[in-house]
Amino acid sequence: MGAFDLPSIITAVVVVAILTAGVLAAIFGVIPFAQDNGAKQDLSAVRTAEGVARTKDNRFLGSGPIVAAGYLPSLPHTASVETDSSGHCYVALAKSGTGTIFYGTDAQTDPQVLERDKDTGCLSADALKALVDGVGGFSGIQAPAAPVVSSAVEMATRAKFTWPAVADAETYKVEYMVNTGSWASKTTAQKETTVNIDVNKGDTLYVRVAATNASGDSPYGTSVIALSGLENGSFESGMTGWTTSGNAPSSMSSTSATDGKQVAYLYSNAGGSTMSQTVSVPAQGTTLLSFSYQTSPSSSYPGTFQVQVQGTDGNSAKAVLSTSTVTAMRTMTVDLTPYLGQNVKLSFIQTGGGYASWPSQAYVDNVKVTTGAPDAPVSVAAWTNDSTATVQWTPPTLGSAGVTAYTITPYQGATALASVTVTGNPPAATAVITGLTNGTVYTFTVRSTNPLGSSPESAPSPAYTVNPNGVANGSFESGMTGWTTSGNAPSSMSSSSATDGKQVAYLYSNAGGSTMSQTVSVPAQGTTLLSFSYQTSPSSSYPGTFQVQVQGTDGNSAKAVLSTSTVTAMRTMTVDLTPYLGQNVKLSFIQTGGGYASWPSQAYVDNVKVTTK
Repeated sequence: MGAFDLPSIITAVVVVAILTAGVLAAIFGVIPFAQDNGAKQDLSAVRTAEGVARTKDNRFLGSGPIVAAGYLPSLPHTASVETDSSGHCYVALAKSGTGTIFYGTDAQTDPQVLERDKDTGCLSADALKALVDGVGGFSGIQAPAAPVVSSAVEMATRAKFTWPAVADAETYKVEYMVNTGSWASKTTAQKETTVNIDVNKGDTLYVRVAATNASGDSPYGTSVIALSGLENGSFESGMTGWTTSGNAPSSMSSTSATDGKQVAYLYSNAGGSTMSQTVSVPAQGTTLLSFSYQTSPSSSYPGTFQVQVQGTDGNSAKAVLSTSTVTAMRTMTVDLTPYLGQNVKLSFIQTGGGYASWPSQAYVDNVKVTTGAPDAPVSVAAWTNDSTATVQWTPPTLGSAGVTAYTITPYQGATALASVTVTGNPPAATAVITGLTNGTVYTFTVRSTNPLGSSPESAPSPAYTVNPNGVANGSFESGMTGWTTSGNAPSSMSSSSATDGKQVAYLYSNAGGSTMSQTVSVPAQGTTLLSFSYQTSPSSSYPGTFQVQVQGTDGNSAKAVLSTSTVTAMRTMTVDLTPYLGQNVKLSFIQTGGGYASWPSQAYVDNVKVTTK
């Protein structure tokens, strides 16, 4: 009795070993979770403190100032926060004991894992790198960032794709798709940062490239190009690819050449000289024809040099250039986007003048047909209202026919804020940006997009201050805040007649009248407009009189810009305040007359805005 046999001992040892392994697994599973959770809690504390700073100081604060202000007791050395130069946004980082860096921003509710190539917004790339270094930097080797791929036409039916070397990448894998086909593998583990792909004339070629290392693959970097099939546009291979007629054009060496050493030489002493080639304009994207030309290089008889474009739409050839004496090489660009999806014949023609020994002449070189992203929009402008801006622009000069979207980005100084995208066929050339801060200066840029890519950003708009002294609470969603009331005090009420939100201002009169007013500032320049929606007698048989008055600081009496009675459905009215440039203007909405205590005359008002353009 009491003795342990060997099988029992072995069994006990095995059980203990299993239990111990389970406990250790649990411990090593819990510790990383706890470490990550601790980093996230640091970011949550920062978010709370920044909310206090924003409320009290009207700006976000960096690590030192936010602790010094007492909004945050302290920050561990593995956590840090930085703002833009004006304190309008922030980025906070916290590094876990697992080596993972989490980040949070003013625009983001929950902490997220920070990847090496992540653009958090708010901070420049250099400022973000400094913030990362400040919490100890990234740990170990991670999967590389996505390559940035660019494309170019190598030959009439060959495209070349290139990308800068990616840090930590060991190899690259390349896949491609022709038109709307399926993705196919080009290479799986190449070390070179370039690849050529052959397709057919008129094809659209899509390529995606991933950088790889032992930790995994990067996201794909992508590029797309459409090949028109134009051949030998530099004439370095004689007249290969071109159809010639009349006095046959030839390829000759010239110091005027702009691509290589050769130019096409056209001459006419009677019958003219023509060279032509048919290219394919893809069904999407922005397609441009460009070429260099010079007339009368060594002749006193200029004749006429003409360039014609003819599609397969049944229309006659269109002369896109007709000129005579151009004594030095010029470059011209022609938008072929109106010929989307067509084969287009390009003809270069020299006619008229001269003798056998002194013909009229022309040089042509560097003929290219390229398809890609559109140009940037131009003439970006805006006008502002309460926390909003309406931005408008002119579509790009080249390629506007193929544009499918515009992206509008507001800037506070050099800091880009959240963008807004408008789409359509074609998309509208205007957009409303909301959520702006009154009294803050903004500029705006616009980027145009087609299926092959996006343009650079446009030149920025002029700087605009958002509603520095405009209408406060013009939608009455915050009661009567911002308004001065008198008589039968107007109130904010819910109504199906509301045109901005759910509330309207309700004015009523059974004897003494009902008035609400607010004073706004009209800038000293620009066009300023007052707009509002109104309805009278919404539920009364006694309409009374509804009046809107405007009074400046020029000493003149208030001017009634509207006086009416029965308007049974909401209407919108716009009043030009430009005559009050540089003045403070009092806006008054007044309901008077008629009715009894139980049946007063009434009016609804909503969506009061003062905008300056």
